[in-house]
Amino acid sequence: MNEGKCNIRVVGLPSSSDLENKSEESVAQWIKLKTREVALPSPFGKIVPGSNQDINSTTFRFNFSSPLLPESTYDYEYPSQKLSALRLPSIKGNPPIDPSLFVARRCCAPSGSVQVPYTIFHRKDLPLNQNNKVLVEGYGAYGFNQELSFNIHHLRYLLDGWVLLFTHVRGGSELGQKWHDDGRQLKKENSIKDLLATCDHVIASGISRPGLFAGASTSAGGLLFGGSINQRPDLFKAVSLRVPFVDVITSMSDPNLPLTIHEYDEWGNPSESQEISDSLSKIDPYLNLTRLGDMGNSDFPSLYLTASICDNRVPYWQPLKYAARVR
Repeated sequence: MNEGKCNIRVVGLPSSSDLENKSEESVAQWIKLKTREVALPSPFGKIVPGSNQDINSTTFRFNFSSPLLPESTYDYEYPSQKLSALRLPSIKGNPPIDPSLFVARRCCAPSGSVQVPYTIFHRKDLPLNQNNKVLVEGYGAYGFNQELSFNIHHLRYLLDGWVLLFTHVRGGSELGQKWHDDGRQLKKENSIKDLLATCDHVIASGISRPGLFAGASTSAGGLLFGGSINQRPDLFKAVSLRVPFVDVITSMSDPNLPLTIHEYDEWGNPSESQEISDSLSKIDPYLNLTRLGDMGNSDFPSLYLTASICDNRVPYWQPLKYAARVR
């Protein structure tokens, strides 16, 4: 996750004779010599390897997209080190929308003892004052990285003068396995702290102010944003949560639900550990709505919630219970 740099490394596969009777050190040196770094068209984005039907091919095909670039297809020819664009779709408009009108930056926000990376996109001509609306997206669970892929809705926000903020909180794997471990089970609250730290850093940078943030996430991201708005209800004006995981203690205490036992590794088992129960209760979005109401807080943001009858990960009654208590 380097500022202004997005590369992939392509390694030529060895034959059996290349590695025959070679020491581990020799193999490592061989791999180093056969590794090529390929610069990509944007400093930030999402890479998906393409299919390869020929095991002897010297060409690596991949797809690349970013919030400013629709998914494009490239071939990298290993012997010649040549990168060729096979498909470069334009963003339709009248006139066509030029990605160079926008800027992307990687920043870091202090959160306790760590620096939390986040990525922002906005128009180049946008005045960076405290009057900008900011759309925040994050997930922070299961070691999944916050993807920076193309979404036409994001582009509409950018054209309208919004700032897009993708926060890479602990619970994902952007900075390795420890980054995931530090955002699960007893350390799950770190994810929420990181999200709030990111927003505070944007405010301190003079880009926006409390009440001009909107949030959006899905499934396990419901805990991230639900816990955040309970702690800082004044920060967000509106939050969109699709099939959100917001009734944590109830779900993780019922082993009869389809995925509860399977999920213990990520969240812990509150039925067997009082420490886990106390830790999750502290950030449970549903439970803490009552405590928020007891404080008489009137700054709670507008919410858009969805539920799915067929979702076996987040049963439909979770968002329904949450919505009823919010009201």
